[in-house]
Amino acid sequence: MDIRQRVIRAPEMEVIRLLIDPQKTDAERLATLQKVVSEGRASVVSDISIAADEAGRVNVKNGEWAWMPSELDQEMDRLYMVPTSFQERFIGTSLEGRTQVWTEPTKTWKISADWNAHYSPRGPETVIWPTSWLNTYDHETHKPTGKVIHGWLDWRDTFEQRVITSLLLENGEPKILAIMPPGDQIWPGDRKGRWLDVFIVEARPLGQLQATTTVEKKERLVSPRAWLYGIALSSQETLALLQARQPKEDAALLQTLLARVEEGAARMILCAGSIQAHGQRQDVLSARWHEYPTEMPSIPSAWESRAVGTHLEMDDHALSLTQAVAVPARSEWKLAGDVPEAIMWQPRFRDFQLQTLDRLSPGTRLLSVLQVPNIMRGDGLLKDETLLVFCQREGSAWPEAPAPQAGYEANLLVVEIPASEEAQWQPVADAQETKRFQTLMERVQSGQVPLVAQAMLHLPGRTVGKLAMTEDYPTATEFDPPEPESPTRMRPTALETLPVGSRWEVGLDDENISAVQDPHLRLTHTFSHSTARPVEPGLKETLAIAASSKEDYPGAKHLLETWGEEGLKIIPDRVHCLGLRQPPGMDRDVRHIAFIQIRKLIP
Repeated sequence: MDIRQRVIRAPEMEVIRLLIDPQKTDAERLATLQKVVSEGRASVVSDISIAADEAGRVNVKNGEWAWMPSELDQEMDRLYMVPTSFQERFIGTSLEGRTQVWTEPTKTWKISADWNAHYSPRGPETVIWPTSWLNTYDHETHKPTGKVIHGWLDWRDTFEQRVITSLLLENGEPKILAIMPPGDQIWPGDRKGRWLDVFIVEARPLGQLQATTTVEKKERLVSPRAWLYGIALSSQETLALLQARQPKEDAALLQTLLARVEEGAARMILCAGSIQAHGQRQDVLSARWHEYPTEMPSIPSAWESRAVGTHLEMDDHALSLTQAVAVPARSEWKLAGDVPEAIMWQPRFRDFQLQTLDRLSPGTRLLSVLQVPNIMRGDGLLKDETLLVFCQREGSAWPEAPAPQAGYEANLLVVEIPASEEAQWQPVADAQETKRFQTLMERVQSGQVPLVAQAMLHLPGRTVGKLAMTEDYPTATEFDPPEPESPTRMRPTALETLPVGSRWEVGLDDENISAVQDPHLRLTHTFSHSTARPVEPGLKETLAIAASSKEDYPGAKHLLETWGEEGLKIIPDRVHCLGLRQPPGMDRDVRHIAFIQIRKLIP
């Protein structure tokens, strides 16, 4: 049989309009998409095909190999950075897989396939990094020259898109395998607007197919898909929306928010997903692999890489999403008091993370809500917005799957109030708690008091989940001390990372809940919220520590507030006050008060 995979790049909202209607077939979607291509508004960026061998194996590559340095040797005397180790990087499209022909009593032919596709949307991108030799020596006399040598080192980032999953192909009809943004979507470039790459696969018989086996497990013939949508909306509008929301109307809510995106009143942050087979894990990645120095970063010898983009993993019971919300920011260190251009850089990655354990049933649901932390706003990239993530699962449920069970939504709010009101928030009875919470929410909506944090996570019973939006701040914890002949020069040699922003880990246990005997859930959670950006000690402070001979470098100070409970008994649908905190690092006399509510969802 002939196996073919194409990738069509099309405007984001045009693709989403095709996906959002679950009644549309792939044939209808692809006919519309092909029309967009013929009109010049979309393009085929990859097209590869191969005939599977007799065992159904598929293995093909179309592209080129690039040899790229991975480690450098620091030639101290000659001030060279000599590559000592290389790695191969494939630039192009590769496809590996295995197909199997099935037959049923109806004699309908179906082909299941394990799919492993990689696509590089473009070649490596050059990135410059500063290098500074603070103590140089004469190559012949081996004596210090007192000079600082500053320069720039060219390094390269690469791009990757991949889909690893299993799927079912029928009657030679093309099928949408996966949707993802281009690997360089997050980074500014020449391409304007937002786009999506649509992976399309098809298998066409080259003769009479011979079944390799009959279907024994019906789940092999179920090939549902899950699409994730991330939309950023103003925090005030999100709060009002959630208070009026009915979970069973999430599909209509998603349609409303997509209309807001097209009006310019909301922003798309992500759209990604793929076909998912029962008992298999799907892996969708679309990212720029950003390389950055780790060992002696001012004169790098070794490098790390991190994906900046979209990474989605799913199986029958779990979902994990990491989404870059902006290009990495940059931290800078001054290395020499007498040479201002001697500097060192490190990236600050800015990511959203969602992890939950849940058997995703067909339909559309709101999975999570998280407000952009105040300290991450600015740079013209992030503002007072809240990110809402929806999951749209189309296709039938797994055969013999258990009936849907009651799920839960864990909701957390943090509000800032004047310190003078602290006495008004002592523990009260549940009925009073609900009333004063509603009054406080009215003040938030009218703008009298600010909303500090807002989070919601969908969870089934007896499970854990994680929600986070953080900026990873590097901080220096070790330094080379200054040389006697250059007392105003020193450089970091070891770094640690501070995840700054909002992080929430939640665990629920409803095993013993009973409406009559014990209506309580058991809640274990930790919510951490940074109240100020870390401030790295400058060169002057670092030199002072070195001069004291203690060499105890504290690194940046991370100010945060935390609410945590273990085994907290909480009744679903009731508001529970988690208490007040005096936020550290604030220049005004305020308090932060947190509330949590576990909402029970009826299947």
